[in-house]
Amino acid sequence: MTAAEEGADRVAVTVLTARGAVRGHNEDSVTVGALSSAGNETAEPLTLVHTLTSPIVVAVADGLGGHNGGEVASGHAARRLGELTGAAAGPEAVEDLLRAIDAEITARGTADRELTGMGTTVAGLVLSADGAIGFNVGDSKVFKVDGGYLGQLSVDDSPGPDRADGEQVVTGIVTQTLGGGRPVKPHIRVDEDGRSGRWLLCSDGLTDRVKIGAIESVLADCGDDLEAARRLYAQAMAAGGEDNISLVLVRRTSTAERRAAEPVAGDSGSI
Repeated sequence: MTAAEEGADRVAVTVLTARGAVRGHNEDSVTVGALSSAGNETAEPLTLVHTLTSPIVVAVADGLGGHNGGEVASGHAARRLGELTGAAAGPEAVEDLLRAIDAEITARGTADRELTGMGTTVAGLVLSADGAIGFNVGDSKVFKVDGGYLGQLSVDDSPGPDRADGEQVVTGIVTQTLGGGRPVKPHIRVDEDGRSGRWLLCSDGLTDRVKIGAIESVLADCGDDLEAARRLYAQAMAAGGEDNISLVLVRRTSTAERRAAEPVAGDSGSI
């Protein structure tokens, strides 16, 4: 390990993406660094660990169900977002890329009759030495896990207000998407405490079926992100699993935090 790697933060990304109980295929796509997965399924959640020597992008894209080419649109967005990995990507660069992806998907749908109307939501994080940037278009979500509670960094592009009890009204309608045919206004938010922490990214296949309080309980109970992903997926399936379900848990640990957690030499760990 180089000195740069030894001094860099670590990012553990746990991914689960599946078609659910009803849909015939998975129209969700996922980006983790330079890797992307379009329309695939994971039988079990898996964790990838990155050393943060350069920026990394993590994202979930949800192709519009019932439209031509939903998985094509989400896959294109996922692959293009991976191109930000390793680049010095600030808020302006993220917004510019999202606008470019929107134009590309729209152009492809216009040129190919079989893909007419295709579009996708997207929600993600850019993690760098400077912190974290959350972004989204549509109703896929980015949450910061803070003291057992979920703080939403993304902004839902959906009609109607949330209910008084804090749960979103489920309409199945989004007011803007990548590839929707109209210029998009991406939501970009800098996470002021993004130098460490835990985040949840997900498509609405999770949040439409599992209440926020239940998600918070699972994350509070499970220090192991693999187990947390399994339990969240099981709850979405138990609630009907009508939509594709994708969730990504991101955990960033600083060098100081890692060293504090390491056992002291000669310490047996017992009293």
